[in-house]
Amino acid sequence: MERRDFRELIFTHNGFISLPCVICNAYLSTSLALCYIVVFIQTIFAADVAPAQVVGGTASRFLQAPDFNNSCLGEIWLAPEYGGGSGTRKNSLGCTANEVSANATNVEGPTTCTIGSFIQVNVTATVYFNAQKRFNIGLYTFNGNGTEYEQLQLAAAIDGSQCAFQTISDDCSPEPENNTDNGVFDLDGEDACCDMKAQSGYAYSFQFKENLEIPCAAQYGESELSIQTCFTWDQNTGTGTCVNPADLPLYTVPGGPSKCECVFIPLDITVEVCFSCCIFM
Repeated sequence: MERRDFRELIFTHNGFISLPCVICNAYLSTSLALCYIVVFIQTIFAADVAPAQVVGGTASRFLQAPDFNNSCLGEIWLAPEYGGGSGTRKNSLGCTANEVSANATNVEGPTTCTIGSFIQVNVTATVYFNAQKRFNIGLYTFNGNGTEYEQLQLAAAIDGSQCAFQTISDDCSPEPENNTDNGVFDLDGEDACCDMKAQSGYAYSFQFKENLEIPCAAQYGESELSIQTCFTWDQNTGTGTCVNPADLPLYTVPGGPSKCECVFIPLDITVEVCFSCCIFM
């Protein structure tokens, strides 16, 4: 994916590219409203642009022959190479379990960014688990472009074109005998993905990927940058939700359509907008 220089803001939609930013730092919600009006006008005149492919009820930009590098959750969920395409794995994800939440506790990166650009951050977050035991925990963090973020919002890490995947930890040991403590362990002893024991709720300090590159984008009507992440887990063992096919990257998938949670995590970085960037050519 081409990365734009931070000094050159390009706003794209349906193949149209706007002029570089000239007048910046307008108030976010007002500027976005103007952007959406222009985007609507652009869409009217973009009839020759092919619509997004729909796979299993999920809007998709998936490649015809994906290599599964930097895939988002929806692609892995539906991919036959990862056990998808049949049974419950042929339908869209719900991600309605409401078992995980998170907030950033330390952020290394800029204090402001220009909408449409990409920035690098180092983020430590506290992740709260509300269930007693969950297996093969992973997370997908959206790092595609800002236009996708604006269009997909909370579904960006499911239906987006590019995500950074991590397991909850790269280092987990078997649970000690007679253990009564919460923590990250290898509870099932059968795969490369770590599990979580949280008897009465557990707050876990998690480090996102180092120098994580993300789009400068915010939730609707907000001026603070948020990363969009989906957590996945299995409620049972032995179901093959830690998947590492030969010659393909390791990923986790939910134990069912609802066994995932997608959240916005605000980073205290101000998103700066310029309304002149919405002028289409």
